[in-house]
Amino acid sequence: MAYFVRLADGGLDELTLVPFRSRQLSLRRATSTDAHWLLDTLNRECRPFGAQLTLAPMAVCAWPT
Repeated sequence: MAYFVRLADGGLDELTLVPFRSRQLSLRRATSTDAHWLLDTLNRECRPFGAQLTLAPMAVCAWPT
């Protein structure tokens, strides 16, 4: 997973997560199915904190929505 963070005014402004799969000693972008599974899992775990991610183009998870 690659994390891209943008800070503004001393806090988190945007968080982008790019999921990868490790295959044959190399990293490959996660499939759409894998990205949806990750998104569902992260949203379930983040719900108590009031955060929700969305699935952006190219199977990227992003916050804020």
